[in-house]
Amino acid sequence: MLGFDVLVAHQTYAYKDVALGVPTLMMGEDIAPHNFSMVARKEKMIFAKSWPKYKDMMMFPYDLLAAKNPMDLICEAMQSDAKIRDWKKRMIGDEFRGEIVVETVKRYLGLY
Repeated sequence: MLGFDVLVAHQTYAYKDVALGVPTLMMGEDIAPHNFSMVARKEKMIFAKSWPKYKDMMMFPYDLLAAKNPMDLICEAMQSDAKIRDWKKRMIGDEFRGEIVVETVKRYLGLY
């Protein structure tokens, strides 16, 4: 643990915190993923078209901006990681193990 009770972050930093097992709150998890595109020299924002179909599965369980009582949400995230653990298993997967990656690459290269 990094010495914090809870961290509030978004995207990359939040995912890193969750992967490290730090109690985390995210923000704006209900906002559709989007990107900017240049079309005819004009910048256009493009949103994921199917977001409503899968957003409930993808959204992190602790969204500070969606909380009716933010302090209650912060306390919940600090006291229990059951919801975080479920999301982490689905969205991040198992802990990275470098030795497994090295063994797999060596097998592919015929070094075993």
